[in-house]
Amino acid sequence: MARISWDIYDKWESTLSMLDRAANIYYASRPGYWNDLDILTVGLGQQTLEEYTSQFSLWAIISSPLIAGNDLRKMTKEIINILTNTEVIAINQDKLGRSGNMIRRALDGSYEVWAKPLYYE
Repeated sequence: MARISWDIYDKWESTLSMLDRAANIYYASRPGYWNDLDILTVGLGQQTLEEYTSQFSLWAIISSPLIAGNDLRKMTKEIINILTNTEVIAINQDKLGRSGNMIRRALDGSYEVWAKPLYYE
C-alpha cells in the first residue's frame, strides 16, 4: 500500500482533489500494491449523504483501502449503510485487484465517468 496524496479533509473539494491524483497513477495499483487515497471521511459530518456515498463508491472503484475515519460509536443508520454496503465492498475487494480510472470528464467539469476492470470467469 502506498499513500498517494496529502491528508484528506471532510469537504467534497478534497475528495475531488484525491480523485485527480488517483486518475494519474491508476496503472500502478495491482494485487500486492494499492494506491491509498487516505481515510474515508464518511460520517465526519461536513458533507451530504450523497457525497459520502460517492466517496465510498469511488474509493472502492480505485481499490483504495476502505479505512473508516469517523467515530464508529456515533454512526447513524445511514452512515452504517454506506460503510457496510457489501456490493460496493465486493468491487473494492475484486479478485483481479486492478484500480479503476476516470474514462470521461465533461468539458465543463460537471461530471466524470469512472470504470474498473473486474475479474471474470
